[in-house]
Amino acid sequence: MTLKSIRQKTIKRLFAVSGNQCYFPNCKTPLVDEESGTVTGEICHIKGRKSGSPRYDPNQSDEERHGFDNLLLICPFHHKVIDDDPNSYTISRLNEIKVEHEKLHAGGEEPSNDIADKFLLNISKGSAIFTQDQKGGQVAHSIINIGYEDKTRLIQAFFNRVVLFVERLIESSVSDKILINIIGDFSNSDLKHIFGMAVSQTRKGFDNTVEFLNGRYVLRIEMYVEGKTSLLFKDNQKIDLSNPITRYQFYEDLQNFSTLTTGFQPSLPNNLKNQKERIISAQKSFNTLLRMFKKLYIPSSKISQALVEIIHKSDKMREYFGISAPKPTQLGIPIDDVPIHFLDGKYRLIPNSATLRIENDAGQYDDLLSKNSPAELIGIELSEFFKNITEYTKSEHDIDLNFSGTIAMIAVDQKGFEIGYCIRCGTNIEFNPSKPYCYNCFKVWAEYYNTEFVENRCHKCGEYYQTTINKPLCNKCY
Repeated sequence: MTLKSIRQKTIKRLFAVSGNQCYFPNCKTPLVDEESGTVTGEICHIKGRKSGSPRYDPNQSDEERHGFDNLLLICPFHHKVIDDDPNSYTISRLNEIKVEHEKLHAGGEEPSNDIADKFLLNISKGSAIFTQDQKGGQVAHSIINIGYEDKTRLIQAFFNRVVLFVERLIESSVSDKILINIIGDFSNSDLKHIFGMAVSQTRKGFDNTVEFLNGRYVLRIEMYVEGKTSLLFKDNQKIDLSNPITRYQFYEDLQNFSTLTTGFQPSLPNNLKNQKERIISAQKSFNTLLRMFKKLYIPSSKISQALVEIIHKSDKMREYFGISAPKPTQLGIPIDDVPIHFLDGKYRLIPNSATLRIENDAGQYDDLLSKNSPAELIGIELSEFFKNITEYTKSEHDIDLNFSGTIAMIAVDQKGFEIGYCIRCGTNIEFNPSKPYCYNCFKVWAEYYNTEFVENRCHKCGEYYQTTINKPLCNKCY
């Protein structure tokens, strides 16, 4: 392969003698954030990378130009300082800086392939074209001819950087300056077309719009003195970027787009996949418990044993909600006569009589409900009960459950209506496939009137599923 770009092993060798610090004298800026793995450093050529670059030497061979001896790793700020003042930062001076820095930090460890690839992405600017086994026919400032393995590695590294950028944006753990630089790098990258990306920056980079999948997703970031805001839109409708399930769907869509455009499927972040699966599992357990409690407090119902059996069978349900459900120790005792404790003992339920009690300050249990309690009281106390379950799940497992209260639910049950779920927010509403939104979500949907907009819940069972206003049920409930 003709050397038209820097080799990965050269980057790894440079980093090993960098001390993970910018080469510029007395600058301690990390090249890679050790906690997140974000690469903020850049590769600086002592003799310019291409014609027109500062300190370019036309007599230098490509091997020398992209070799170890001609390169520095440097922070974006000092990269600009050096290139904007070639009279002060001459080839001789930069060579001195290189020797002094590498002598000070000799013997360091090489970075991972992924980190090295992120540095390579930071120099893919201008109208360079990445090709696989290209032999001619394209015109650009440069043609970087790479093999399939190199290409897929670069695509994965770019995808990882997009994911990391979004995750840090949610956590607000990236400075405005770095944010502007990263978005600028996306704009200049020769790989952005793989994910259908387009970038616009106005107000000196403080207003940013990043499109994905040829405009299907639009990320808007605005920065002000008092802080920054970031909003993600899908098909012109705002979606919750902080929701791991929504975010994972976004990454899956990027993955599928890459597969279509290149034939390569980038790997998705495992930690987010696991988080998504935990949330779905917890929400499913929560919805099941909610449905069983609805039926438990209908006077004619006889589902107490079924409730106990479900709890006994579900290890996850007991874990998520701090449930202790011992089995009878003596023959002949019905399983629904044995008390079940919730939230590590805060609540006690005797399923057979639907007697719900709460622990007081003295460690005793006070009665809250029974099957004969008034419907209004049932609604109030169960609202508090399930609200406490969501708070427990958040504090103990860092899982946000979707819950909007049970007062309306109980009132509807007493009237004999079938309960459904809003296909957007999960609120309990009357089951009516022709009206699968709650009032508030319908108002938002009606502003755009997109009958094909994909929601995330089944109207009948409330479980996570891709639905629309025209197809509001999952396959299981259809």
